[in-house]
Amino acid sequence: MQEAYEAARKTLPAAQLVDSDFVTIEDLLPEVQREVRRLRSGETSPPFFTESGVYIIRVVARRGGRPGISPR
Repeated sequence: MQEAYEAARKTLPAAQLVDSDFVTIEDLLPEVQREVRRLRSGETSPPFFTESGVYIIRVVARRGGRPGISPR
């Protein structure tokens, strides 16, 4: 992730790297929620766009919740 961030900063000076602890799915933007539901633990998303910016998400681990099919 750090490497992608450094590469982005060269052309997008306002790029930010956000590293957070556990976050509940309800606290995320709807577009980010969809991507997180699609990913398994340890997986990283390709870059995707929302109204607020470009995101790359990595799911490190999951806590709680229930398994199921993600809504699309």
